[in-house]
Amino acid sequence: METLFEYLLKASAGIILFYLVYRLLLMKETFYEANWWFLVMALLFSVSLPLFPVYYPVVVQAHAGTGIFEGLGRTFTDAQPVQATADQSGISRLHIIFLIYGAGGLILLLRLVIQTVLAP
Repeated sequence: METLFEYLLKASAGIILFYLVYRLLLMKETFYEANWWFLVMALLFSVSLPLFPVYYPVVVQAHAGTGIFEGLGRTFTDAQPVQATADQSGISRLHIIFLIYGAGGLILLLRLVIQTVLAP
């Protein structure tokens, strides 16, 4: 569920970025077909780019004189026991965000159905 939320955030950020480029650079141009193609391709790119993960290597320099066993010995010297606490509410912030998002989607879907049924 968290990956879906991350995907929606990244896709929304891409759409906003491409729209800002369109508003700042292309909106007043009279090449309507080129503008249309830009908007269609921008939408496709912003929806598909978050599907491809980006990995980059991180290189960490080891301190001189620190071996793996020496560092491992110092790792647990200050460790304190952690007591497990039960989640009282059972509802996290992520669930609340998805409930609000789903409620908005249902309202819009209901509005669309009503307008379709009652259309003259």
